[in-house]
Amino acid sequence: ENRRYTHFSTIMEQQHQQQMMDHHQQNHQEEIDQQQVQLDRPFLEIHNVPIYFRQDWATGIGGGLWSTGLAIAKYAQSDHAARQIQSLLLSSRAANKTNNKQQKINVLELGSGNGLLSACWLALCQSSSSSSSRGCCIRNLVVTDTADHLPLIQRTFDANRHLLNGGGSKGIGNDHDQTHIHILEHRWGEFKEDKNNIIIQDDATAADSSSSTMAEKIATGQNADFDLIIGSDVAYREFLYRPLIASFEKFASKTTVILLGCTMSDTTPDFFESLLDHGFVYQRLADHLLEPEFQGKTFAIFVVQKKLQRLM
Repeated sequence: ENRRYTHFSTIMEQQHQQQMMDHHQQNHQEEIDQQQVQLDRPFLEIHNVPIYFRQDWATGIGGGLWSTGLAIAKYAQSDHAARQIQSLLLSSRAANKTNNKQQKINVLELGSGNGLLSACWLALCQSSSSSSSRGCCIRNLVVTDTADHLPLIQRTFDANRHLLNGGGSKGIGNDHDQTHIHILEHRWGEFKEDKNNIIIQDDATAADSSSSTMAEKIATGQNADFDLIIGSDVAYREFLYRPLIASFEKFASKTTVILLGCTMSDTTPDFFESLLDHGFVYQRLADHLLEPEFQGKTFAIFVVQKKLQRLM
């Protein structure tokens, strides 16, 4: 009797395991189908430029899209964001003492995770380029995170090849008028001298010599003349405040604008006090500049700059 019961239980367990495997396979196929749908249609549009995007939580905490990141992505759709790009261009020309309308800006994203925000701001800068200038108004777009997130960032740019505007292996536009995209590892506050230890995964748009030079600057903490630094949900733990601000100090000049998305339940007042202690000032973007779904919420977008500089 016990043998028959044991045999029956074994059969039931095997059937249950098979059902679980079938259920997992079905869910996996549904997930694949849903991902394909996501890639077949734009996730959003930035001034009529489609952006394709797919989350991958298996990559880690940065593989998904958090509310603050989505708020910054949709802010890039606004006329206000477009005006700020024009303001950055003017500031860049003034800093370089030139009236050259071909002057371009350098953009850095810290803790990108999935590459979405960099893709959105690349699209914004393309649409914000004046009719008198050719191509995109970004000279270098540097997208950074820890090494385990770089393949996902690469996939996001692979899904948005149309942003590269047929630039081939070197960049957007011709040899004289390019946007170079660099996908690089950077751990906040960590800088080193040995460029041979740098982990580099450049997009096909990164020029060979340009990439190695930019990678060296990021690894060693040299100022690369960044006009805009973007970060979303990067100050989510107190132990990250000091290294994050150390990267701000290294990469921000007196004219750099830092666009920072924060979830207020994660980012404590100590972070903002630390910003002030390290020579930065900040201002929260007004709610009306955000999409209605993000107004009056517990997350916000801040503009950060070094002290004595006029905020946007």
